[in-house]
Amino acid sequence: MFILAEIAVTVVWCLIWLGVLGIVARFSEGTKRRRALLITSLLFAPLPAWWWGRYPYYSYLAERDYVIFQDLCKKFAVDKIVRRVHEVDAVFQMRARDPSGEVTHRENQYTMDDPFGAIGDVGSGHGPGAYLDWRFGNYYDVFERPKTLGATNGPPYLRFIANVDKAAPIGHRRLEIRREEEGVLQSKYGYSWEDISTQEMRDRWIAGGRIRILDLKAGELIAERTGFYFARRLNGALTKHPWGGAGESCPQKHSTSEFVKSVLIPKNL
Repeated sequence: MFILAEIAVTVVWCLIWLGVLGIVARFSEGTKRRRALLITSLLFAPLPAWWWGRYPYYSYLAERDYVIFQDLCKKFAVDKIVRRVHEVDAVFQMRARDPSGEVTHRENQYTMDDPFGAIGDVGSGHGPGAYLDWRFGNYYDVFERPKTLGATNGPPYLRFIANVDKAAPIGHRRLEIRREEEGVLQSKYGYSWEDISTQEMRDRWIAGGRIRILDLKAGELIAERTGFYFARRLNGALTKHPWGGAGESCPQKHSTSEFVKSVLIPKNL
């Protein structure tokens, strides 16, 4: 598919080139015609060569960097689950995260905070909704986080409460999320996220992250996931929102909210 696209672009550009040469030949006179055709060719000819050279080069870079991504996955990606907890009704995001999907755009190759952990935690339809909305699978009644984005402590806290008519058929349920500011946590369990990317990894559009799930009262680690995310496609292309979760991750198809709910199993099944 990639080669066919390259050929199609080259053919179209050559047709445009020939068309422009025809226009130049028609409106040029005598000795000036040859010079005008030569100048026009010099302007148009380099582009197909540049196009064919540029994208195979980016494809080479992507394939080279993908090998490094696979090596990181093989050596360091791991789930460590000490125990699972059932019948959990509330969860605390110990470090408040920006839920906006706009933080994932191309310009944030280096500044996007924890692209790996952001998968399943930010973006359209995510944030508290990923934990409180039945359409995302199992769900909690309460989601809490520090009030200030980026903060790792409190109070104050923001508490998001799901109001769901559980008696209604799933197709007719309506979800309302009420937000309150509180001074005391309801959650007994929480999770934290950490960016372990290096400069070299970000150069290659690779991000590393670590998710920890804790018993807040005992201060015990319940589970931990270390993983990586590769944003570039193997043909060298880069989407508008490379950190948006459309790339490849290890563990495969990672989602922070799904990992949290697999360890802190909601009572709402």
